[in-house]
Amino acid sequence: MARTSQAASIAAVQAVLPAAGPWWITLTNTDPGTTGATELPGITRQTFTASAGTAAVPSVVSNTNAITIPNTGATQANYWAIYDAVTAGNYRTGGALNSSVTAASITIAAGQITVSAA
Repeated sequence: MARTSQAASIAAVQAVLPAAGPWWITLTNTDPGTTGATELPGITRQTFTASAGTAAVPSVVSNTNAITIPNTGATQANYWAIYDAVTAGNYRTGGALNSSVTAASITIAAGQITVSAA
């Protein structure tokens, strides 16, 4: 198994989510995979700030502020997805929520969305 240096790990994760941002998060009920997924109906992407990569290997970037995402509450949210624009834009990364949520408003605490490069 190949291993990267600490500097390479930090550079890799910061290439996906540079701290400079800005970044927008949304919710989906299908796995965003590598290209993004259809957002839940009625959701407006919410902006957040990403941290700088941690010095540890693997380097980790996370949200530095709590994020509240208004939702209709009609469809279950299973995944989060991050884009580089409030509408359209480029899909950057995504992942599964710790548990599925059906609510009119979903709040993600600071540090709960984490992206790493091993």
